[in-house]
Amino acid sequence: MHKVLILVIIVSAILGGIVFLKKPTINYSNPFTFPSNNPSIIFPTPIATSTAKPSLLPVKPLVPTPTSTPTSQSPTVKMIKPQDKERISGIVELLAEANSPAGITKVEFYIGSDYLLGTATQSPYKITIDTNKLRPGGATSYPDPLYTKAYDTQGTVTISPMINVYFNH
Repeated sequence: MHKVLILVIIVSAILGGIVFLKKPTINYSNPFTFPSNNPSIIFPTPIATSTAKPSLLPVKPLVPTPTSTPTSQSPTVKMIKPQDKERISGIVELLAEANSPAGITKVEFYIGSDYLLGTATQSPYKITIDTNKLRPGGATSYPDPLYTKAYDTQGTVTISPMINVYFNH
């Protein structure tokens, strides 16, 4: 391309004039528009760009928002197993401790911002998960947040403090 351009400039100078090359006008509404001077080049429609960051999942806050205001009668709940920053793999038991003066109806276990892993309705509040189905493909260098929600018989909900776990396949 550069050799042709140099040759055109040299020939133009020899003939006594300088030729200015003009970019062809392209009709972007038709993806197969040909410039008038070279029908062998196809100019495709430009790809639209966005300033939004790509995401595979719906964007939701990582920190869950309690659905009720805690009171002195609200249930208490915390993750017992696994521990914060623990590496987990294979079949893993998740265990939570929950208490309420009114009685606990269920404890839900979540990963991420809102993915329900399972529900336990009797003490001890535990479920079993297969980490290979949650995070196939190997170990991660970033943590996944786990938390629980405890529901009492009066409909009050309490969310446990979040812990972070690493998948180690």
